[in-house]
Amino acid sequence: TWGQALDIGRKRAFQEDALVTLGHASVFGVVDGVGGVASGEVMAAAAVTSVQEFFAPTREPPNPFLEPLLVQAIKGANSAVHEAQRLSGHRGGGATIALMQLSGRLVSVANLGDARVYQWRNDTLTQLSTDHSLVYELLRAGKLKPEEIPSFPHKGVVTRALGLQDTVEPFSVTVFPEVGDLYLACSDGLTNMLDDRQLAAHLRLRLGQQGCTPHDLAVGLVEEANKAGGHDNISVVAASVHSLD
Repeated sequence: TWGQALDIGRKRAFQEDALVTLGHASVFGVVDGVGGVASGEVMAAAAVTSVQEFFAPTREPPNPFLEPLLVQAIKGANSAVHEAQRLSGHRGGGATIALMQLSGRLVSVANLGDARVYQWRNDTLTQLSTDHSLVYELLRAGKLKPEEIPSFPHKGVVTRALGLQDTVEPFSVTVFPEVGDLYLACSDGLTNMLDDRQLAAHLRLRLGQQGCTPHDLAVGLVEEANKAGGHDNISVVAASVHSLD
């Protein structure tokens, strides 16, 4: 089962996030448009439409392996965003994207930029995606310490995104799910407001409530991000694993 939540937040005039919820293909994700003055909204819509067409029920999948499918979908979305730039005149617009596909005994993830996918398993939160951002490039290079991130002035700078380059190389990974797992795709409007420790605490609290559905969880996380300031649009898609059939 899956659920979603999308909110403009408390500071933004435009909704530049968008959701990918393709139940027939078990593909879920978020797109975070960038560019301002409605440009990001146009780019996000172009990316989502491209992914929807890629996974159209009538379309024969070009590759039987899930992970390359998501990578191909993101590369197609990059072309769509470039076309949207050309048609709209918003040359500076772009988007980040994170997708996940839950299919039987595999969960595949692909992303570009700082939109994320998490796994919640046995009371432990694990980020499956990789951030393509200046912050995490500096962290990996040892030039920035984790405790310096909150005050770092360029947290919003991404190093890969749809529409930035003619060709893109998304990060991708495939994992083996377990019954009881929860998978979460979200934009940085959530993760800039709640760090991983806070996110895990809210997941633990809400999942401990009887009858909590993925929809309830997604809505609750958006509420928490808004309580923390809601500085950006917030998008969340949550999907739970009930069987491995």
